[in-house]
Amino acid sequence: FAWRLGMRDLPQSVAFFSSVEVDTVLRKEVDMDCVTPSNPQGLKEGYGIPPGEALDIYTVLEKTSGGCLSREANAA
Repeated sequence: FAWRLGMRDLPQSVAFFSSVEVDTVLRKEVDMDCVTPSNPQGLKEGYGIPPGEALDIYTVLEKTSGGCLSREANAA
């Protein structure tokens, strides 16, 4: 969007999302255990589902070897 408007450089604070949440189940926040009347033990204790992760850009780059998503780069 910004590139198409001719903005070739953005401050990092607006260039990326503050975090990307990765989870195996749908919940409001990755660190919520979702204890409800119908699920009194929560997801972790009741079903063994651990919390998800909220990844900022630095963590994504670290986990992907600098942003490379090929299988060969991740195996090295």
